Amino acid sequence: MKALTSSQFDAFHELGYLFPVRVMAADHAASLRQRFERFEHGDLAAQFAGREHELYRFKAHLLFTWVDDIVHNPRTLDIVEDIIGPNILVWTVGVFIKEPWSDYRVQWHQDSVHTGLDKPGHLIRGWHALSISRPENGTMRFAPRSHKLGDLPHISDSGSDGMKLRDAHADYDVDEDQAVSVDLDPGEVAFFSSRTLHESGANSSADRRINVVVTYMPPEVRPASDKESAMLVRGVDNHGHWRHETRPVADLDPAAIAMHKAARAARLETYLSVD
Repeated sequence: MKALTSSQFDAFHELGYLFPVRVMAADHAASLRQRFERFEHGDLAAQFAGREHELYRFKAHLLFTWVDDIVHNPRTLDIVEDIIGPNILVWTVGVFIKEPWSDYRVQWHQDSVHTGLDKPGHLIRGWHALSISRPENGTMRFAPRSHKLGDLPHISDSGSDGMKLRDAHADYDVDEDQAVSVDLDPGEVAFFSSRTLHESGANSSADRRINVVVTYMPPEVRPASDKESAMLVRGVDNHGHWRHETRPVADLDPAAIAMHKAARAARLETYLSVD
């Protein structure tokens, strides 16, 4: 193994998660947060008024060089390689924020049921902290060993098909006494299986909670459509299921915007265009 100890490797597979793992210095994480917040308040964001969330919550690595740097962090990739092997694709990346005093909560759910992929249990997610993540500002909680349950049925609050709706929650009684708070400092990551049950509470603090979530997978995972794309970040792709994405040369470069638009259209066509 390149980065993990045998006990860390065993813990990930037994519990369904591993944290905290430091992958960058705290001051570097702070600088990335500053770059993101400069974008939020700058002229570039103003050009996409009303669409900002589309830019940084879906495949943000195609548009922002600082997100691309996170995706290609060798320390992080060494850890992911220890878990899923030497050939690594990044499927999607999003910047997720809980604003101060927000009462927004996310119920217990598994990410695996939202993918539309043929091997959703092969996905690993890296939850990168750009701010402190604690219970008081709405950090996640994990249900230990829940990844061993397989894909659970999910229920939508709207009463529709919860398997494809982001407001869905798992039809499963989590033992709240066993739930584990994902406490992270800036520059640390929580790695977890896409089948690990997780939830997050309200932000009752005066600061934002900011996390960059990266989804890693081996190339043998097959998408719902041959139009879908992913970025090869280590090793080789001998399967050819995915259109390969290229790294951005500058933030919101026109070529990158075009690639992002095509990727989003493919995702809408194969998954998000449900009622």
